[in-house]
Amino acid sequence: MIETTKYSVLLPVYISDNAEWFRVAIESMKNQTLPPDEIVIAVDGSVAKEIDEVISEYEVDKNLFSIYRYKINEGLGSTLRKTVPLCRNEYIARMDADDYSLPERCEMQINFLNNHPDIGVVGSHVSEFFNGIDNIVSIRKVPSDHDEIVKFAKRRSPINHPTIVFRKTDILRVGNYSDLIVAQDYELIVRMIQGGIKLHNINISLMKMRIDKHMYKRRGGRMRIKAMYYVQKGFIQNGFYSSKMEFYIGFVPYLFAYLLPGGVRKFIWNRLLRTSA
Repeated sequence: MIETTKYSVLLPVYISDNAEWFRVAIESMKNQTLPPDEIVIAVDGSVAKEIDEVISEYEVDKNLFSIYRYKINEGLGSTLRKTVPLCRNEYIARMDADDYSLPERCEMQINFLNNHPDIGVVGSHVSEFFNGIDNIVSIRKVPSDHDEIVKFAKRRSPINHPTIVFRKTDILRVGNYSDLIVAQDYELIVRMIQGGIKLHNINISLMKMRIDKHMYKRRGGRMRIKAMYYVQKGFIQNGFYSSKMEFYIGFVPYLFAYLLPGGVRKFIWNRLLRTSA
C-alpha cells in the first residue's frame, strides 16, 4: 500500500450550483491543515457565468488546479466515472460544490489511511446547516467499523458520500463509479464491500453540509423510485442480499419515503434518520 501525504480533491460543479457557495467549498479545501496536491474541478455540462468566473480565478494556478469540462450534463455518477482516472494521486478526497470541509478533515483522513493500509475508504459524520454555515440543525451519523458498515448497508447507504477519501486503485479495481443518476455512491460502496475492500467512518463530523427548503421535495418522485429499485434489485442479483426478504426490508422504506409528501418526508428524515444538533 502507498503511504503518502499527497492527495487530489475531486469537486464536480453543475449549472444549478451557487457561485459563492462554490468558492466557499474550494477555499475550505485549499485551507486544509494538510493542503491538497491537486484540486480537480469537473464541470458537468454548461454552467452559469458566475461559476465560470470563479473557475477562471483559480485555474491560473495550474500546479494546484486541474479543470475538466464535459460538454453534456450526464449527472454525478458519469462525471465521477470519467474524472477519477484523471486524478494524479492515489488518495482522492470527494467534495461537493455547496459544502464546507473542516480544516482538519483531510489530515485526519489521510493519516487514518496511512495508519490502516487495509482500509480503502474513510468517511465521517456530517453536520447539516441551514442558511448560515454555523447554524447546524442536524447531524447525520454513520457507523464506524467495517462490520457495522456492512450491516447498515443492508438498509441504506453507510457512507456520507461527500466526506470520503478513497484509494484510487481500489475504486478502479471494482469497476469505478457507475453511470446511475441517483444512488451511485450506495451502489459503489456495496461493490467495494463485495470486492473485499474495507471501509471506515471517523465518528466525528468533518464536514458541514448545506441543506435548503427544497431538499426534501427533490428526494421523492417516480424517477427516484425506479432508480432505487434498479439498485436494490442489483443487490439481489449480485448476492449482497441473501434473500428477497432482505430486498423488501431495504427497498420498501425508500418506496414509501419517495411517495410521501415533502413535509412528511422532512419529518422522517429529521426525526428518524438524523440526530438533532
